[in-house]
Amino acid sequence: MRFVKMRAAGVDYVCADCQRCADPERASDRLAASCGEVDGDALVLILPSNKADAKLRLIYADGTEARFCGGAACCVGKYLFDSGQVRTGILSLETAGGLRKVRLTVRNGAVVDTSVDMEAPVLDCEHIPVAGKTGRCVAGPFELDGVTYSVTCVKLASKPHAVLFCDAVSDFALERIARLLGKHDALPEGICTDAVEIVDRNDLRLRTWEKGRGEIPASLSGACAAAVAAVLTGTCDVDEPVSVRLTDGETLTVEYMRGGGVVFRTVPETILTDSPERAD
Repeated sequence: MRFVKMRAAGVDYVCADCQRCADPERASDRLAASCGEVDGDALVLILPSNKADAKLRLIYADGTEARFCGGAACCVGKYLFDSGQVRTGILSLETAGGLRKVRLTVRNGAVVDTSVDMEAPVLDCEHIPVAGKTGRCVAGPFELDGVTYSVTCVKLASKPHAVLFCDAVSDFALERIARLLGKHDALPEGICTDAVEIVDRNDLRLRTWEKGRGEIPASLSGACAAAVAAVLTGTCDVDEPVSVRLTDGETLTVEYMRGGGVVFRTVPETILTDSPERAD
């Protein structure tokens, strides 16, 4: 079994290639049960698939398993190419959220860029959910502590997000607003809160407060939600790359397509490779 530590979108992933194990599913289950011991934010398990180039499982450090994660998919795509398991610029991954395509840009034999099709954003208030509202909530009024804020609600990667545009994210009272939104009657399941500053056309700066975690330095779903909200409110252009600057200094590129899909682009970094193969 081979282990590789990679980083994408500000998240450290420990990737375990279980494909050559005698029983890949059993090996992955055992690793998933001990994911709290992993030196990273999430454990990525790579298994054989009869539907795609490989199967991806993602388990966060708290033991929860995700249906899909764009950053993890980009890491797996780069790993499969670097290890010689795929030689094409487009590959498919089987995930709990369905089949996903990963596109690789290769120059001089090296991956210099990756992109992945994310799930289409959920915009209908009933399914986010936003109680008491119908249709979409785009720049909708929310009264918080006596002040009315314009909020755009988007659900991406199974996470609901409330996006608020502001003059400067550094001055925005993110924790206070996030806590008020978190107990708002219209948001019965809670919500992640994104403060977004418009730097220029198709150029955003982001701070994210994640439900249950607090402020985090990088959020892939937050970056996608910010780009979608910016297109919906006319700040950014549909079918155009939107740069989203994160708190940790990284910049992500997101495109909200006219057909409703979201494409996320990043360049995964390989931090550490455990090169010896270990039998299971």
